Amino acid sequence: MARTSVAHSGAPSRELKGLEIFHRGGIERIGRDLFIVPSCSGGEYLADLDAEACSCPDYARRRKACKHIYAATLYRAWLRATARRVAPIFAYDELQAGEA
Repeated sequence: MARTSVAHSGAPSRELKGLEIFHRGGIERIGRDLFIVPSCSGGEYLADLDAEACSCPDYARRRKACKHIYAATLYRAWLRATARRVAPIFAYDELQAGEA
């Protein structure tokens, strides 16, 4: 069977850079699907997941998902997963308080 190769620039993908930003932290949710995401250069950008848009130069140039959109998407998923884990604990605590 013949081997095929895929050209790769060696540069990290936007997805991987978004993962790095997510792990570094500092993302802030300011609306339902609106996030302030830190930039690698020390500034910050506004990522709107509903519109799938970002205020960064990369998004302005390409009009496609950038690392800030990927980071905000990961952060939103983390928030949802955390809420699902915590909500049953609060419900149980309220149930216990009602029995006291």
